[in-house]
Amino acid sequence: MEEMWFQQDGATAHTARASMTVIRPMFPQHVVSRFGDVPWPPTLTRFICLRFLSLGLPQIERVYVRKPRTVDDLKVSIREEIATVPQQIATVPQEISTVPQQIATVPQDIATVPQQIATVSQEIATVPQEISTVPQQIATVPQDIATVPQQIATVSQEIATVPQQIATVPQQIATVPQQIATVPQQIATVPQEIATLPQEIATVPQEVATVPQEIATVPQEITTVPQQIATVPRQIATVPQQIATVPQQIATVPQ
Repeated sequence: MEEMWFQQDGATAHTARASMTVIRPMFPQHVVSRFGDVPWPPTLTRFICLRFLSLGLPQIERVYVRKPRTVDDLKVSIREEIATVPQQIATVPQEISTVPQQIATVPQDIATVPQQIATVSQEIATVPQEISTVPQQIATVPQDIATVPQQIATVSQEIATVPQQIATVPQQIATVPQQIATVPQQIATVPQEIATLPQEIATVPQEVATVPQEIATVPQEITTVPQQIATVPRQIATVPQQIATVPQQIATVPQ
């Protein structure tokens, strides 16, 4: 303890008479503090690396998270958390080694700033247009509201038909057994229908074979069409004679 120095800031709780009375005997002529052996400004300790280290380590905060109830508990917590400090410090060189890479990306990030600003400007430029459409949108609100009663009326009509639809459900359900009862009969006819398939299939080649013959007769039938058309006027010419004989034929009916 004779070669150790004690340093603290000028907080009132640290430099109170009761505190200094305890500290001076423990560190004779080695107290760096207000009212100590070596005067020290109250806030100058913020520029000391050790203070920066202690403030930057999460272990110091975890000491208080444990909520020590006694001084011994506080000492144990501090010792255990400080024991992990070397592990934290070991990662500092790796973190420092990444600093040049991070700095190297800064120009690229800065180079993208104009593009980002340009996109923001474009988005800002569209704001007046979007704002200009707001009155139109607001103007359509009364029309939309005016259609609400119609929409409600149609919904009411649809709702009114629901009881009728529900009333038909029992009838529909009542027909289900009948429909189910016909299923066996329908199934029973399936084998018969399947049995006739070979016969029907067997007649297909014969029917296909007659198609060329039927097609071959088409030209002959077409050649007779003009003759049939030519006889039509003659047949029409005989119609008056046939009509003239009708009374004679009727007169002979009583005989």
